[in-house]
Amino acid sequence: MGQVVGLRRGFSSPGFEQGKPSEFDRFVNSVLNDVAELPDRTSPDDEPDMMLVTAEELKVILCTRLAEALSVTNGDRS
Repeated sequence: MGQVVGLRRGFSSPGFEQGKPSEFDRFVNSVLNDVAELPDRTSPDDEPDMMLVTAEELKVILCTRLAEALSVTNGDRS
């Protein structure tokens, strides 16, 4: 994936700019990857980078990834 996308165009974390992905970068990229891997989705021909996701799907992905990140942060690496 390589590029971290934020709410502002061109946003990236300081660690990523130095070539060292941070936990933040890994979190964002895991969410982007999960959205990209949703089944039966095709980007419009004129917007190949567009990702199609419903609000409910995004909510599930974010909640799942946040729960994982918080459990790792709190020392639960199961």
